[in-house]
Amino acid sequence: MKADELKAELMKAMEGEIDSVVKAYEASGPLTLTQLEDLVLAARQRMGQHLVERMLAQQEQARAAAIPVSPVTGQRLHPKGQKKPPSRRGSGA
Repeated sequence: MKADELKAELMKAMEGEIDSVVKAYEASGPLTLTQLEDLVLAARQRMGQHLVERMLAQQEQARAAAIPVSPVTGQRLHPKGQKKPPSRRGSGA
């Protein structure tokens, strides 16, 4: 997924969250400052959680595409770091 597609998806989710906060605010009648803060903080927490989950999924999808699959087992190979050059000892010369 491209960055602009991801942004559009996240913006749509955030817009939905804001709509639900506004509806809850309108339906509740007069609220105290503490109640307003609680309403907004809960929405902010849900939005942040959604952002993190979606971005981690995007990152994992990109990472999974870069890791090859073993033709023998059908499982993803796990990178083990850079290989060291072969040692020159025992070359027999």
